[in-house]
Amino acid sequence: MTAFACIFVPDFPVQALLRVEPDLRSQAVAVLEGKAPLEKVFAVSEQARCAGVEMGMTKLQVEACPELVLRTRNYRWKLALSLC
Repeated sequence: MTAFACIFVPDFPVQALLRVEPDLRSQAVAVLEGKAPLEKVFAVSEQARCAGVEMGMTKLQVEACPELVLRTRNYRWKLALSLC
């Protein structure tokens, strides 16, 4: 018999980023996806959400938030988590 489990990790791309860059944990962070100039917010931290950043916003829109740290989605983060 094969067993499967499903785990929900809220804002997984942000959590993966914070694992790789732990110094960002106390900051508002947004992860962007897409090719310039069409990059959009793919995931946000709780701090970014409280600052008014929402998924789907464009990079241009979120650049108006000076305290926000922007990172482009990186599939190596997922690899870093799988090695833990």
